[in-house]
Amino acid sequence: MEGDIIFMNIDPGYNIALHALEELDKKGRLEVLNQQRSWLEAIQSNVDGDNNIFTFGGENARPDEGASAFGETASAVFRMVMLRAVEINEDWWPELRKNTMKRNKKALRFQVLTSSPFKLLDEKNDNKDTARRCWRKYDHAFPLSLIESEMLENHGNNVNFHNKMLIFRNNFSEVIEIITDANATMEPLGWNAGEFDSYVQVECIRKEIKLGEEDGESFKKLKELIPRDEQKKNKQRGRGKVLDLLENVKMDNLSDQVKKSSMKVTNN
Repeated sequence: MEGDIIFMNIDPGYNIALHALEELDKKGRLEVLNQQRSWLEAIQSNVDGDNNIFTFGGENARPDEGASAFGETASAVFRMVMLRAVEINEDWWPELRKNTMKRNKKALRFQVLTSSPFKLLDEKNDNKDTARRCWRKYDHAFPLSLIESEMLENHGNNVNFHNKMLIFRNNFSEVIEIITDANATMEPLGWNAGEFDSYVQVECIRKEIKLGEEDGESFKKLKELIPRDEQKKNKQRGRGKVLDLLENVKMDNLSDQVKKSSMKVTNN
């Protein structure tokens, strides 16, 4: 990940990056090299035994307890699906609770949609610290507090979560899109009250940015976001060093930004 520049849709400059990609696409300068996805049809809890695996917070949990327990598990499982989608070595994944890891990992699915798979990290040069920097960045989009609050506030309604992570590398000659789409509903009534119906998919698309006669205005603005001396430093940094565009964002404002960009509620 040497010199990688990462944008989440809660980052300053994200819209410029998105417009630059739209501009490049219209000019025919984007070519898909790899495309793959990972998905999970139902997030399962950490309860012991094989009963109530879609119930969170313990037996007879209140809605707030269930939402809190689901938020904690879902945030970790979203990350797991992402790590599988980009083919990061499983030995580098963060630890999860025993039953959570066993059940959800077993149910995880993976599909390569092009001729060959793609690995985000180079296992010869990268390591667990590199992987940690990647998934910590991703975690900003789906903190457990966001998932918990949205599930509780929309008890009984379907909540959709979406995020697109953009990674520019090799001096803007390549872009990797990591697209997360998930939904969840906390059942309010009946025999399955307190259960969570959920689905999460993460798609990874790697594209070449072809050379053109002249860059468009949005692509120029994107490059101008990164000072030339910073680009030079990125080339000189060790593997895994990335430009974190969130470093100047106040963390106490982060949840509001995430909420506006990542969540949509639909009535059942």
